[in-house]
Amino acid sequence: MGTAGNAATTQALRDAKGKGVSRPAAVRSRPVAPVAPVEEKRTEPGLVLPPYLMDFRAAGLSTAYGLTGHEFVRNAVAAVVGHGDGTVADIGAELAGRPESFYGQGRAFAVQGRTGKEWFDVTVSISRAPDDRPPVFHPKDLLANTVPDPDGAPLAAVDEAEGKDTKVDVQHNSAATVATTASGGAGKGLGGMAFGLAPVVPGLWLGGAGLANAQPWQSSRESRSQRNVAEPRVLRSEKGSVEAPRKVRYGVRIKKHGAPAAQVFHGSGALTQRVPTEHLVPAGTAAPAAPQPLQAGTARRVSRADSMAPVAVTDSAAPHQGGGGLFDAVAGVLHPSLTAPGAPGRARLYEATSPATVLEDMPRLLRDGVTGEDLASKDGSSVGSYRMHAEITGMSPACGTGGTQLRTHQQTQHTVTESAGKGRAVTGGLGPAIGVGAVGNAAVVRATAMPVAAARKARFTVAEQTVSSRQGAEVRGDKVLYLATVQFTAEGTGPRSAENVLRPGTRVARHAMRVWMSLRADEARSLGLPLPPGTEAKEFIEKPKRTDEDGNEVDVDVTMTSRQRKLGRALTPGSPGQDAPEARPMAGLHLEEQDVRLVTPTEFTLDEEGKRRQDAVGDRRRAQTPRPDHAVTAEGIGDLATLVPRPSTGQALRDWQLVETVGDGQAVRDLAFQLLSRAAARNKGVREDPALAAEGLAPRLAIEERFGPQAVTAALRQAASAGWVVKNLRYPRRLAALNGAVGTRLTLAHPKFLHRGAGPGTETFVLGGHQAAGQEGRGTTSTWQAGATGSENGPEWRLGQGLSGSRTTSEGDARSAALSGTVERNAHTPKKAPLHLVQCDLLVTMVAEVKVTGGGPYVATAGRTLPAEAAVWLTERSCQWATPVAAAARPTRR
Repeated sequence: MGTAGNAATTQALRDAKGKGVSRPAAVRSRPVAPVAPVEEKRTEPGLVLPPYLMDFRAAGLSTAYGLTGHEFVRNAVAAVVGHGDGTVADIGAELAGRPESFYGQGRAFAVQGRTGKEWFDVTVSISRAPDDRPPVFHPKDLLANTVPDPDGAPLAAVDEAEGKDTKVDVQHNSAATVATTASGGAGKGLGGMAFGLAPVVPGLWLGGAGLANAQPWQSSRESRSQRNVAEPRVLRSEKGSVEAPRKVRYGVRIKKHGAPAAQVFHGSGALTQRVPTEHLVPAGTAAPAAPQPLQAGTARRVSRADSMAPVAVTDSAAPHQGGGGLFDAVAGVLHPSLTAPGAPGRARLYEATSPATVLEDMPRLLRDGVTGEDLASKDGSSVGSYRMHAEITGMSPACGTGGTQLRTHQQTQHTVTESAGKGRAVTGGLGPAIGVGAVGNAAVVRATAMPVAAARKARFTVAEQTVSSRQGAEVRGDKVLYLATVQFTAEGTGPRSAENVLRPGTRVARHAMRVWMSLRADEARSLGLPLPPGTEAKEFIEKPKRTDEDGNEVDVDVTMTSRQRKLGRALTPGSPGQDAPEARPMAGLHLEEQDVRLVTPTEFTLDEEGKRRQDAVGDRRRAQTPRPDHAVTAEGIGDLATLVPRPSTGQALRDWQLVETVGDGQAVRDLAFQLLSRAAARNKGVREDPALAAEGLAPRLAIEERFGPQAVTAALRQAASAGWVVKNLRYPRRLAALNGAVGTRLTLAHPKFLHRGAGPGTETFVLGGHQAAGQEGRGTTSTWQAGATGSENGPEWRLGQGLSGSRTTSEGDARSAALSGTVERNAHTPKKAPLHLVQCDLLVTMVAEVKVTGGGPYVATAGRTLPAEAAVWLTERSCQWATPVAAAARPTRR
């Protein structure tokens, strides 16, 4: 690791003592009293707050507390808008709880007036007061000999007792959720109503009415999918921290929509900032130079650097509408109704474009871009959104920030829930009827009182599958701070304004902001970035020796699959059989060789002996003649739960601690597509129907995702014990529509020992359970219906009219009961506990079901062994159940 910092900082923090000077004693025959030493005044510069924090442009790693005077903000807003509830109260709570988010140009809010018809834009900011004098920090034992600050700033101890043991943590979290729901229902039955009247006396009719409805076949289904992505990042100071009392000025800008000008108010207050010691800079340190342009390749590598951590975001433009900031840029590419006064999208866009939110989303913005949430208009008739990404255009070094730690995590969770219900229902009613009046041998007014009874019985099943993964790293080492210029590009989606239609270029807008970002000093050096003065860094990483002098190249093929829309397929003639779209090549991308850096725990690496054993075992097993697929006795996917897969060679491995690899999963996906194609062709053997495997369509995408390496790794334990199912694979057609599903059991078999090591601490969490629920309800419905009819007759024509109205009321009660049980099991291994790496065959037992319009489901099954496809880590206890592994894993005494 390199040593980052500044020579002046080292000088200011050193533990040097002030030197004393004494007078020489006079030459006399008798002793004299010693003269007291005269202390020298210390003039070395102290440490002060970093520039962005000194001027309240951004908070960085600091926190703020102990606010005073902030009640002024809520009172000022309430006095203008006419109330102190709702968003006004939220502003006060945010100011008290997150004062750091109001630094710089502040935050903008959309506030509704007291009457509900008026709307205001409110901007609240915290800035530096004219009489603010933050302290200058020196070592505690040198404070007494330090000369006063020429600007009158107080002096404070940098190593104060409480602060030196208090570290500062700041967490930034960027998350996104995408959810889809599809549902449908069907019912088949017969029903009818009879109404009979007979004349009793002139003008009076009596009779009865009856109602009957039977639906013996009712069904419903619902499919929900939700994907969550989160990237929490934690910055933690290495050393202690200091307290800096500050005097602040609260700014409030209120602009009523339709008013010619805004009202501006100011109030005074105070707060206390806690700042990491390593982020202080020597007094007199010059501000960083303006960011210098970067080449596109360097900017891209910086954006993806492991140690890159955005610390602060600043903007010289105001955040409210008309301020020229990011809000104006994004609002300009959207339909005006989405950000109009009173529209929910206006408040959401204010929050999404604030510097605090942009700071949290910055890693994703620089890497892949961010899709905004749905923004709705005031009446809800229009919904639109935007996509935004960022790129670094310039950087300049600022200063060293010591050993601030960075902890990064990437969390993904995909949940698929399938629910289905089947039932039957019957309804019947019978009651008297009466008619009054007579026109053309018919009653004019008819009425009936008919009690109706209904009964329904249904059964529902719910299946939910969740795949979660989390990985992260802790980045240590000396860090340096850079000031960067970042350009944001926003592109609107959804309805377009007239200007967007006439000028398509207005659908894209750009805006630049300044970002303070931290990098590890050695990684910054490896990226070709200049280091701050006084900073040194060693070589970041040693690249392995190339074995292929020609290098490796990457080819990417781009294909497109197109199909007519449903209406077009219905109106145009076509083949009524099993048509399937074909992927059409569009373009090819040729990429040069890439340097890829892989990170893994040191304990999971192999020594030379383990690597040789891995190569020998893997090569020998893969070189064997591929074993033929074996038959699977199953009448449907449900039989997978009761099957007991039996490997053709060796024994099955029932328990493991951690999955190292399951391969790329391509062989599993290929088998799924093969079985689906066979079942879709009604198992006729001579042909296949590959529609469910068509490139780019939803069925194939679902298979590739749910049988991808990440999903199989996470679901291996469930797939080994009960099965892993992918449902609702649909391909609509005129006459032969497909609705398929595929399930699999995965079994680890024939384990072979590879390596024994002292692994890191691990935890295995297994959760299982069962739930049963029932519901019973009763209800009463009353309907009142009245109508009037009229008719006109001519010699050769008759004309009739009718008007009717009804009112229905209902009441009921329902009772439900549920019984559930949950079993949880945690397995821990301590650090340095022995773990054994074994290589296994992967036995895939798969069943596919496909319903074809007019028949099915048709079932196709197969079992396939993939040699040396998986590798897992076993504990000592797990090795005891695998005899060959235990024998090979037993350490050899020398």
